[in-house]
Amino acid sequence: MAHELIRLAKSQGVHLYLDNGALKYKAKNGLSKELATALRSSKSEVIAFLQQHTKQSTSIPKKEANRLRFPLTSAQQRLFYLETLYGDKAPYNMATAFRMSGMPSIEKLENAINAIIEKHQVLKTQFQIMDGIPEQVISPDFLFTISECPDTPSISNAVTDEEWMAKEASRPFILSEAPLFRVSTKASSNSNSTLILFVFHHIVFDGLSYRLFFNALNEYLSTGKIEQVLDYQYGDYAAWQQTEGNTALKAGEAYWFKQMKGVEELNSLTPDFPRPDTPEFSGTISRQILDKHLTATLRAFAQQQGVSLFTLLQTFFSLLIGRWTERSDVVTGTPVAGRQVSGSEQLIGFFVNTLALRFNLDDDHTFLSLLKHSKTKIAEAFRHQDVPFERIVQQLGHERRSGFSPILQVLFALHEEGEFQLDIDGIPCENVVVERSNINFELELHVMDKGEVLEATWVFADNLFHETTITSLQEALNALIQGVLADPETDIYRLPLISLKAEQTIASWNQTGRDYPL
Repeated sequence: MAHELIRLAKSQGVHLYLDNGALKYKAKNGLSKELATALRSSKSEVIAFLQQHTKQSTSIPKKEANRLRFPLTSAQQRLFYLETLYGDKAPYNMATAFRMSGMPSIEKLENAINAIIEKHQVLKTQFQIMDGIPEQVISPDFLFTISECPDTPSISNAVTDEEWMAKEASRPFILSEAPLFRVSTKASSNSNSTLILFVFHHIVFDGLSYRLFFNALNEYLSTGKIEQVLDYQYGDYAAWQQTEGNTALKAGEAYWFKQMKGVEELNSLTPDFPRPDTPEFSGTISRQILDKHLTATLRAFAQQQGVSLFTLLQTFFSLLIGRWTERSDVVTGTPVAGRQVSGSEQLIGFFVNTLALRFNLDDDHTFLSLLKHSKTKIAEAFRHQDVPFERIVQQLGHERRSGFSPILQVLFALHEEGEFQLDIDGIPCENVVVERSNINFELELHVMDKGEVLEATWVFADNLFHETTITSLQEALNALIQGVLADPETDIYRLPLISLKAEQTIASWNQTGRDYPL
């Protein structure tokens, strides 16, 4: 996708921009061969994305110096509603952890975090209801402290590191009490090291906020200050979105109303267990690795077809869901940054939006024609990504039900590895995966691009699906990919969902003929 290429270019010191509609770049060291090839194959997508981004370069006024109360953004309204509806069960904590070979200076770390809080006031925000309307309120006097798990055998070794992190990551916040994030340390139970766990509530944080937070943290730890000057605060953005910003969304709302008209409320897989009256948000994780050879083949195929890796994998996933559910109208979600407004890329806060990607799996589609169709559909959706999903739901007249979220129950996401690190006094430090059992959708497929391999993480609602169902889905995805790579011109309904080995096994079961003596 265009946004992936733009982020890749930025990471390589390449600035992409438009000059009279033509795509240009500035780079001290030129373009890498890989980036140049990717830009050529997705040039129209990048131009369209930059055109849309330029349109949203709106001046957002800063707040009055003494203003402490702001409205909620559309995304925050959705989360606030769900938190109120489901309480402690709502799975809206975000967590990451690091293991360090030694104990860092807690005082120095606290000073750095407090400097970030002063820079990004959303981190000292709490939520209150005034006259029946929720507001976000900045706490004027605020001092953040780190929680240290006592270093005693009865506590530190009573649970494993993984159990401690999972428990802390799932511990709920109270939205009316700032801060809505916490940092905890614990002496590792199986080595001479220290665990540092960061947990944020999603209502004030998102995926890109990680990079901003840790970049600022590392900057303060190394220089004693944070140089960046923000154009405005998250509260200013919220106030703008709920007033002037509404006008800018009208064209996008019209696009989504047309695209999603007549869509079903429930677009999930048929569950193995009865659907409960209220979601449990309990998930199980299953992983699969796409090896070096397959990963390289997929990259080459995407390049050959002039699409991004995201577009290719999203098309595979949508086709898999359609074939599995025997539906031609397939709707899946994918997260997007939602930072179309100039200056928002500098802000910690909750901007992320979910795009509803709807595909019609017509009988006459080959995989290549479907891929071409997907490329156009996805590019259009990303050009209108600034419309909050909740507004689309409201415009279509769907109401949130207690049993499931409307329209989107299945999600696909492609992630890049190694976007943020922690550097404290040069102490060796490694990122640690925090295993979570919570789930936001009924089925999620997260693909981590690790360079040589792709790691697919399936997260599924274990109160709806058997683990064997997910294993079968993984095998079906493998078979589908192999079938496409063997003959991409094949009709999409003739592509295999089981491997050749499985077909041979099934065929052997049917070989029941025997010779009997006369």
